[in-house]
Amino acid sequence: MKRIIALFTICLCIFCMASCASGSAKQLAMADAQYAAGEWEAAISLAKELITRYPDAEEITAAEEIIQNANAELDKERSAALLADAEAAFSAAEYEKAMQKADKLLDSYPNAKEADAAEKLIDDAELAIKRQRAQALLDTIKASLDAGDYTAVMNQDGGVAKILPDSDLAATAKDYTAQAILGDLRVKLDAGDYTYVLGQKNAISTIDPDSEHAKTAAEYVAQAHDMKKADIMSQLQAAYDGSDWENVQTIAKKLISLYPESEEALTAQTYTDTAEQKLEQAAIDEARSIIRVSKLEISKHDSAGGVYVYFNFINNADKVISYVNFGFSFYNAVGDLVKCEIAKDTVNRCYKTGPYAKGEGLQGYSWHWGKYYNGDIVSVKLESLSVEYDDGSKVTLTHDQIGYVQY
Repeated sequence: MKRIIALFTICLCIFCMASCASGSAKQLAMADAQYAAGEWEAAISLAKELITRYPDAEEITAAEEIIQNANAELDKERSAALLADAEAAFSAAEYEKAMQKADKLLDSYPNAKEADAAEKLIDDAELAIKRQRAQALLDTIKASLDAGDYTAVMNQDGGVAKILPDSDLAATAKDYTAQAILGDLRVKLDAGDYTYVLGQKNAISTIDPDSEHAKTAAEYVAQAHDMKKADIMSQLQAAYDGSDWENVQTIAKKLISLYPESEEALTAQTYTDTAEQKLEQAAIDEARSIIRVSKLEISKHDSAGGVYVYFNFINNADKVISYVNFGFSFYNAVGDLVKCEIAKDTVNRCYKTGPYAKGEGLQGYSWHWGKYYNGDIVSVKLESLSVEYDDGSKVTLTHDQIGYVQY
């Protein structure tokens, strides 16, 4: 009985082993068939099932190879599908979606043959997105330009170039900016605001110097200068007609310095010469309305080499003079300053006490001041002169005024 049981067990084991070998081979054949048919996922499923059911079967290695190869084929299909999806999205101008698909391909299948194409597609999509942004901004700029909103256009200057430098859109944006600058200048010129136009040097400098726009800008600047010259000339004429001689000189100097080669500068110079004469005459008249020095002389030398100084004056003011204060110096034959050998003063100071009403003063040679000894004295010069009036006021004459009152 024991022998029968043992034989049965052996037979059963042999049967099971044969059955197992037959099942794993069959499973492998099925997986191979699916692989050959390009059914990669089915092949993988059957191969995995073989490994699970028959862990000790000799077909395990072959099953593992089927899984590895089928996964590789799946990767190829999936990477190709991702690239196709990315390209379709790009063609539909769905650039963000295209970049997402291409990024997924590179993350999941970095070594796929489609990787280079995916990287290029990403670059193209990024450029396309930039171009979309640049075009949108350019459309906004064009709308502002068409609406005459030149400030808005100029405020966007360089915006397109920042997004897409060295592009045709950037060149168009630059042209729009130049048109806006010219439009803005034209508006200001028509309003007579030449100061604004002449202050736009920086804006004008951004225009291509070889373009027609630059030529137009130069014409506008020339017109602004003409307007400025005309305005200054108008101010000058008004000052001249109003005998405002100091203002004439100021305005004329400005015009000449700005436009030295212009016809207006010649006129301004003529006006300046006239104003100078008028101002000098006014200064003379003002000084002579105070006092007249009718005589300042020295006597002949006496035997000791001394001379007298004769000083005559007339009060030309409407006020009564209380004191006339004056100082003088002596000079030799070559015009050098000489001093009295006794007093040794460079400037000899004297005064005369009034009162002297208008038209009164000292005349003739009856009045003289001191005696000054130096045989080289040949002339005398008035160095200082002031007048004190009975109301307490005082006038001190300038160097030029001292010259004006001696006549």
